[in-house]
Amino acid sequence: MREEDRIILADKLRKALTGFPSLRDEYLERLCSRVIDDSRFRICPASVGKHHSWPGGLLKHTLEVVQFSLNMCKASCEALDAGKIPIDDHVVALAAVFHDYAKIYCYEERGNGWVKTDYSNKIQHVYGSAEFFSNLARDCQVPQGLIGDVVHAILAQHGRNEWGSPVTPYSREAWIVHLADMASVNICEERYLRIRG
Repeated sequence: MREEDRIILADKLRKALTGFPSLRDEYLERLCSRVIDDSRFRICPASVGKHHSWPGGLLKHTLEVVQFSLNMCKASCEALDAGKIPIDDHVVALAAVFHDYAKIYCYEERGNGWVKTDYSNKIQHVYGSAEFFSNLARDCQVPQGLIGDVVHAILAQHGRNEWGSPVTPYSREAWIVHLADMASVNICEERYLRIRG
């Protein structure tokens, strides 16, 4: 993926977040910019040999998860009558943006491709992403309750312990992020399998 394409995807990610009026606040923008503006995030693949496994794949996957998540949020709020059963779109947006961020430490470019690092085997991206968000959010004085809800959604992103999540989704927000992540992964892998034949 060319640098121009990564810039376009980063702008799309920013616009996806600002397209929801309820998401327009200073700390959300400041937190998400730390991810979106990170050059390592923009070039890193989302995996090695699986979904979004090209340079810039992590950015593309994150954009898809954010778009799917926020659209599910909107549809769920309309279906459930948001006034009675609110879904916290801040939790969803933050968890979607940060859910795989620590993959920047899981892969490194070596030779003609990308390989897993020791970090990938010892710490893994789920825990690392939750820890990074938690530390950054505390530094930005985000309310502790919101931090806990976002960390839960990040830790539950794979949906099951046997799929790599230390916890299973407990909140509707965590379910939305998990389902959006799975949609992005499975759609990409299905398209990849068809192309590879």
